[in-house]
Amino acid sequence: MIATSSFYKAALSVVMVSTSVAHAQAVTTDRIATEIGLATRQVLIYSPWLKNKNVADAVRVAVAERGIRVYILSPQESIWDKASYFGSLALAGARLYTGTIDKGLISNPFLVIDNNRAIIGRQIGLSPNVYDPMLTRLSTNPAEVKRLVTWYAAALNKTNPIDMSAVVARMILDQRK
Repeated sequence: MIATSSFYKAALSVVMVSTSVAHAQAVTTDRIATEIGLATRQVLIYSPWLKNKNVADAVRVAVAERGIRVYILSPQESIWDKASYFGSLALAGARLYTGTIDKGLISNPFLVIDNNRAIIGRQIGLSPNVYDPMLTRLSTNPAEVKRLVTWYAAALNKTNPIDMSAVVARMILDQRK
C-alpha cells in the first residue's frame, strides 16, 4: 500500500509539472520588459534584487507614464542595495514594501501582470550581463498565477510600506560617500 501511494504521488507530481510546462515558456529580459509594457492594470513584483536596467525602465514607464499600479515586495536586507533600482522606482511611483518575508513554497523571484500571467525566475532581477533564461519562464496557468497572487497578498499584509522620505534620505547619504 505504501509503495502504491508513493507511486501515485510521483505520478501526480509529473502531471502537475507537465501542466505547468504546458502553460510556460522560457523568457529573456527583453521579453520581461515587453510583458510589463503590456500591463493594463497592475504589476506585482517579488524579488530580493532588481539590477536589470531594461526591467527597471519598463517598470518606470508603466508607473510614471502609463499609470499602472506597481507593487514591489522585497526582503529588508536587500532593499537598500546600491546596485538595485528599487529606490528610483519608488520615486517614480511604484509602491515599495519590505520586511521579513516568509517564503513558504515560493523559491524564485516572480512578477504577476494583471493577475493573469506570471514571470517566474531569477532573470527578473539579474544584471543584464547575466543570462539565465532556463530558470525564468512565463506562465499563463491560472492555478499557478492564483497561487502567486494569494501568496503575494498574504506576504504584503505582513510587511511595511517604505516611506518616501527614507528613500530620498538614503539616496542623499549614498551620494555623499
